[in-house]
Amino acid sequence: MNVYDEIKQLEIESNKIRSKSMFTDNYNDEMEILVEKAKEIVDEFVIPEYNIEYTSYWNYDFKVKINDDSKLIYKLIHCTFAYKKNDVKFWYINLEISISEKSQKTITHKIWKFPILEQDSIIKVLKEKLISAIEEY
Repeated sequence: MNVYDEIKQLEIESNKIRSKSMFTDNYNDEMEILVEKAKEIVDEFVIPEYNIEYTSYWNYDFKVKINDDSKLIYKLIHCTFAYKKNDVKFWYINLEISISEKSQKTITHKIWKFPILEQDSIIKVLKEKLISAIEEY
């Protein structure tokens, strides 16, 4: 090994995070459980209450399009469970909700960074924010 390779190796090792709080379980399994719970929230609280044109789920986000003539609500709501590389190491999730309306600028709410194991609090906040996003004018 030459000096340059040793320096590069030392830089790589110095950038590693050495923490005892890293998790060894599967992050993607927890994300799938969280998305399933979010689907249940949409099915239980949003679909019976409003005229839903469609719902679309994929990976770690979902969209709900509402065209409700009786309540004059015409919105597309996009909810994303976002994460970065370090978030996966420490099991964090960022909750973001984007609201699109006709002739309006898209509004994005970055809710909070949650530990993914606190799924009950994530679902509670998601339910509150989703319903308030639908009903705000």
